Amino acid sequence: MPNVTFDSKDIERLFPGKEFDKLIDSIGMEVEERKGGSVTISVTPNRPDMLSFTGLMRALGLHAGKAKPKTYAVAGRPALSIAVTPAVMRVRPFIAALVARNISLKGNALRYVIDFTEKLSDNYGRKRNKLAMGMHDLSAINGAVVYDAKHDERFVPLNGARPMSFEEILKGHAKGEEYGYTISRNGNANYPFLRDSEKVLSLIPIINSDATKTTEHTTAMLVDVTGTDRNAVEDAARMTVCMLIDMGAEVHPVNIEYPDRNEITPSMRVKRVTVALEDFENIIGVRSTAKKMADFAAREGYIARTAGKGIAVEVPPYRTDIFNEQDVIEDLAIAHGYASIAPMPVVGHSVGKESESNMRRNGIAMLMVGLGYSEAMNYYLSNERLQFEMMHRKRGEGVIKVAKSKTEAITMLRQQVLPGLLQNLSDSAHERMPQRLFEIGSVFRLENGKPVEETHVAFVSEHSKANFAEAKSVVDALARYTGMRIGYKAHKDGAFIDGRCASFVDGLVGEITPEVLESFKIEEPVVGGEIVLEP
Repeated sequence: MPNVTFDSKDIERLFPGKEFDKLIDSIGMEVEERKGGSVTISVTPNRPDMLSFTGLMRALGLHAGKAKPKTYAVAGRPALSIAVTPAVMRVRPFIAALVARNISLKGNALRYVIDFTEKLSDNYGRKRNKLAMGMHDLSAINGAVVYDAKHDERFVPLNGARPMSFEEILKGHAKGEEYGYTISRNGNANYPFLRDSEKVLSLIPIINSDATKTTEHTTAMLVDVTGTDRNAVEDAARMTVCMLIDMGAEVHPVNIEYPDRNEITPSMRVKRVTVALEDFENIIGVRSTAKKMADFAAREGYIARTAGKGIAVEVPPYRTDIFNEQDVIEDLAIAHGYASIAPMPVVGHSVGKESESNMRRNGIAMLMVGLGYSEAMNYYLSNERLQFEMMHRKRGEGVIKVAKSKTEAITMLRQQVLPGLLQNLSDSAHERMPQRLFEIGSVFRLENGKPVEETHVAFVSEHSKANFAEAKSVVDALARYTGMRIGYKAHKDGAFIDGRCASFVDGLVGEITPEVLESFKIEEPVVGGEIVLEP
């Protein structure tokens, strides 16, 4: 988890005594260290808005009931425009920007803002690869601002003593050595940078120019956010707007002139989510009311109202971690207080012992290890592409889907174990041959609208001489151990070579087709099989 460090006196001024420690603990964060008049706090990765002093104090104030949730918006028409050239679109294609006026950076404020931009770029921005931020004194910018990419320009880097070329900065400056990997070092590469009509403002995402350095005397500044991930860039811009508004600044939008379109940034769109009272009560295990839910939501920064038997909330623009009602319910539980949720007594008791099923699985695992196989353990969560498309099989019946999936990699519960083992072979292609893997695990499907769970054992063997006889010998060994009756029959299956695949009552065995091996980028022949252990 990223750590942030703030001055103890700044915290004491807002939350005196032990109040700060209690609040930090109640929102799930942790004080790492107190040293030399400063406090270091660990911030969970899902709350990048708390990487700023303002954002953390906002969250604590809301949770304590000292502050009320509010609406965040940029003021008026765009303060300036930034032209984006086609050259930079091929290197680092996304940019958002804003102008902050009437801002005070006295005391520790400037340090806190700089720390926020660096922490956000390094953590949420994946070491400045996905996004990076820059700040410039607006009074030092002259004429039109352009987001461009060229191979060779010169400027004085921040706190530098002389002008340096882009190549010199990448090879000889500490920041260039640290972050130069984010942009190409090819001799013909164009490097992204920001400029006005007279000078370079920054080499992105390496370092800003000394000419536009922000100081505690700066009262208006341009903030740019660039990156390779559009959503991350927009999220960072929204978080920055909210931070600056809470610092007392007036924030204005900036017009981004792409080669094919204009966009006004940042977009302060509001996400709306509804939460049913019944869902909150069932998940958290408490009795509540819609009114209490709305009060809990307000303490976590949501603008909330009761809506029938539940609530409707507006998600604050600085919250990048809220996708659906489950996330809101988690926040409601934090506001309610986990310590206030009474534990439920365990009903019934028994003498613990290893189950017959587990002993059977362990015995089969020992057998497979004795046959020279290593055990793999893959996730039950999978996707249609891995389970069907890459296996050259038709989409199965009774697929159990993942509701509201956030990623294409996790869309269903697996129906077969074998595809995961083939993926394991693909991932370990650099290892020495032969490679032999097995897995004992659950698979899932729907039958007549009801979920069915089975236990399967699957195995794969990859080497230059892998053949059907080898795979059949493994099945025969399993049959002798378990007492299964095996009656082999020729079988056609999209994953196996015709004429080299056999089925039996509880499974399949054979040689994997070249087309499937190509799907997984496996170069050596592979044989394998899958058997139902526990229907």
